[in-house]
Amino acid sequence: NRFPTARQVSRHFLSYYLSPLVIKASLMNILTAMTGHQFVSETPDMSREEFWEHQLGPGTAMYYDRWSRPTVLMSRLEEVVRYCADHDIRLVFWIPPTHDDLQAKLSDYSLEEEYARYKQDLARLGVVLDYDQRGELTANAANFNDPYHFTDEVARQLAADLVQALAP
Repeated sequence: NRFPTARQVSRHFLSYYLSPLVIKASLMNILTAMTGHQFVSETPDMSREEFWEHQLGPGTAMYYDRWSRPTVLMSRLEEVVRYCADHDIRLVFWIPPTHDDLQAKLSDYSLEEEYARYKQDLARLGVVLDYDQRGELTANAANFNDPYHFTDEVARQLAADLVQALAP
């Protein structure tokens, strides 16, 4: 969880530029640009199948075990909705697809009703483009790098769909 560090360094520009995390990332980017060698791999240190299972096991448990209704976040989201309405801004919520294996985990944590309520809450606030529906896209593991993240090819398809859906 790098969010606390990101929040801390974003509060003041000196904190940001002097952050060891930012300095390391900057040096890695410079070295990559100079040498052409990729120093940091996005590929996990395990097989695709092992990573998939890790994401469904401890990766999912880390979030679902601690889940609680985001009342403060929902309140802030309602403020955004009001602001958009006041300023004639079209607000659209997009729910990205996840693989069926991950969707099935909702029942293991008794979160199916909560997820349905989340989608209903968003629909109450505005237009929702929900791609996290079981179907051909979410059933095919080849469409995903892991249960949470779809491939670049799927991203291109979704982007085209979204542009079409959002056209005036």
